[in-house]
Amino acid sequence: MKGCVVVLLAVIALAQCELRSDQAYWKGLAQDELTEALRVEWNMNRAKNIILFIGDGMGPNTVTATRIYKGGEGHKLSYETFPHVGMLKTYSANRMVPDSPSTATALFCGTKTNQELSGLDASVEARDCAGSLRPEARLNSLAADALNAGKSTGFVTTMRVTHSTPSPLYAHSADWIWECENNMPPGSEQCKDIARQLVEDWPGRDLQVILGGGMQMMVSDSPGTPSDPLDTWSCRRQDGMNLINSYIQDKQSRNLKYSYVRNNQELRNLNVADTDYLFGIFANGHLKYEFERDDGPQGMPSIVDMTEAAIKVLQKNNNGFFLMVEGGNVDMAHHRGRAKTAINESSAFDDAIQRALAMTDEQDTLIIVTADHTHTLSINGYQDRGSDLFGIAQASRWDSTNYTTLSYGTGGPDSMHYYAETNAAGQVEVKRRDPSLDDTNDFYYEQVAGIRSDENTHGGGDVTVYAKGPYSHLFHNIHEQHYVYHAISFAAKLGEAKNIILFIGDGMGPNTVTATRIYKGGEGHKLSYEKFPHVGLLKTYSADKMVPDSSCTATALLCGSKTNQEVLGVDASVGKIPAYLKSNSHQKHFCTGFVTTMRVTHATPAPLFAHSPDRRWECEANMPAGNEQCKDIARQLVEDWPGKDMQVILGGGMQMMVSNSPGTPSDPLDTWSCRRQDGMNLINSYIQDKQSRNLKYSYVRNNQELRNLNVSSPTDT
Repeated sequence: MKGCVVVLLAVIALAQCELRSDQAYWKGLAQDELTEALRVEWNMNRAKNIILFIGDGMGPNTVTATRIYKGGEGHKLSYETFPHVGMLKTYSANRMVPDSPSTATALFCGTKTNQELSGLDASVEARDCAGSLRPEARLNSLAADALNAGKSTGFVTTMRVTHSTPSPLYAHSADWIWECENNMPPGSEQCKDIARQLVEDWPGRDLQVILGGGMQMMVSDSPGTPSDPLDTWSCRRQDGMNLINSYIQDKQSRNLKYSYVRNNQELRNLNVADTDYLFGIFANGHLKYEFERDDGPQGMPSIVDMTEAAIKVLQKNNNGFFLMVEGGNVDMAHHRGRAKTAINESSAFDDAIQRALAMTDEQDTLIIVTADHTHTLSINGYQDRGSDLFGIAQASRWDSTNYTTLSYGTGGPDSMHYYAETNAAGQVEVKRRDPSLDDTNDFYYEQVAGIRSDENTHGGGDVTVYAKGPYSHLFHNIHEQHYVYHAISFAAKLGEAKNIILFIGDGMGPNTVTATRIYKGGEGHKLSYEKFPHVGLLKTYSADKMVPDSSCTATALLCGSKTNQEVLGVDASVGKIPAYLKSNSHQKHFCTGFVTTMRVTHATPAPLFAHSPDRRWECEANMPAGNEQCKDIARQLVEDWPGKDMQVILGGGMQMMVSNSPGTPSDPLDTWSCRRQDGMNLINSYIQDKQSRNLKYSYVRNNQELRNLNVSSPTDT
């Protein structure tokens, strides 16, 4: 029996080694590809889940070399079987050859930006701390959009979690090297380092998965060890902060189920069912290369293991998830000129993609594989098919010296394999070292480079994008790199309107619309909104009545929950519920406001800013005894958030705002409502609040003042 097995394995090995080149083979191969192409169908499902794989520095030549390394010239990597492929132009807003933070910002935030910037647009110059604080320069990322859509989000990287590729998912930094406070120059104290933004600010603090390296950015004076030395290429926190503890305290204060893991054993023993937030920091700097990695209990996890753990945690959300996975060590090895190490890392990256494919369903999961930029790797010579990828290509026809199949355009100090020799005539000749004298298959071997520098630089060529799953057919052409963000947003319906205007015609039912149409232009006329492309009907009953009042219908419209008659901004159990604008405007940097022909404290606008069990509590004079602990609606507008931060408030209601406001013949008191009598002047309170916060404001009282408004000056009106 054992002999049969050996014979069978030998046959398989021979079949794998056989390199066919007959005509029938090539025609059959082409026919198979044609049949496969004709079977491709567009998947028009909404993308519930999105996994974006970024092979850092994994340009087309790296992909080709990885394919040969894993299975030969005719092999296909997992993502090379994807039905849809395109190319991405990688230049940044100010450079022909980009860096990683600018390309990651393009991929994750949908806008090309300047070199060295993370999560900011090109209006900011590198290292301009003040410029990075301008809200209009800060970009939303796919992670933020996914969170706003109710999805779970996270990222996996073999780099520091604060490094250039993952950081635009959650941070806004004028310099990508500001990973901890120790790398920030004097004068930038008002800006947070990237590590603090990850742990303290939104959306970083709400990411459900964070896996990678970077302990020395998270914990002050983190010690190095023989197995995990300090990363001398980056900064080391020295401000006394422990952001790991800050992360844990935040999750505990919000009663969130979390796990913090530090090594293989803890990640492999993860209780997924009891973990909604997974935080793993496995190294002081970047994670070790795959060939160096200790796979034992105390070692660092592989990109495959981290990807699997991330998907297990994220896919518990019925609304779906967004996950970014970065194979960053591809780039690190290329920078050192170590082609075999880079390609071995690219191979592990392919394994992670294969694992994700096995764990997800292409009917609802969009998987995209691409690179942020290329490197200067070249595949040279005319060597035989099946040759050693890391071996000798052939001898040069110029100097008869061998050269390797792989080389770089630029390289570090050890990449120049040249030496000087004095010939018989006494002349000094520069000669190239024969690489056959070295072990070119060593993971540490540095390929020859054409130009010597401090390290191998990035390349400026296009990168390939591979896509599978819902709307993967959107990747089909030569695209700008920032197109990826927009294609993903469309496929997952993450895209949001920049501006939202909600018009509410109070009491304007269908018969009123019909009559208005006839009044303005006859039966065949169309009102402005009757030309809109989409129309629907709304059921207006309240939580307790068949026929509703304005306060409960406004609460339904503005807060997303039906409630009882007469109450506003609270649910049917009289528990506070947030309006859409209230809960999201501070995160999305929306300016907000409202216009009404009613009192600004009236039933329809009030749910935008107030919580009241009685719509009539517009001022204190209408509130019965025993409710002193509650604020009237006018005070909530002026004193509380979000009312005090609304940029536009236009309407009536002076007698609710100013105590004992007098009536006039042209503007008599409203006897249907209350009149403030507690001595307060909320107009003055509004003005004092804006002045105390150095906000530019305008207070207008009539047509003339409104028409003469200096719109370029105020931010609050």
